[in-house]
Amino acid sequence: MVYLWILELLAIYGVGKETADCILKYALDKPYFVIDAYTRRLFKRIVFHVSDDYDGFRRMIEQSINNDIHMYNEYHALIVKHATIYSKV
Repeated sequence: MVYLWILELLAIYGVGKETADCILKYALDKPYFVIDAYTRRLFKRIVFHVSDDYDGFRRMIEQSINNDIHMYNEYHALIVKHATIYSKV
């Protein structure tokens, strides 16, 4: 069912994977981890290989933490907080 929602969202002009995942996560309460520039920057800085493949990177993170929307929200909030404090570029 979620897969169909993703396809429908991605069919909308201007909606990419990050935006679709944000909608699924925040509007529809589906457990999707959003990969944004802050997430990529942080993982690159801590010497993790960051795949250029959005879905592959998202799945890697989702497999590393519990499949729980509240956990995903907390992790993402911490990444954003970290970036706003320590990332100037």
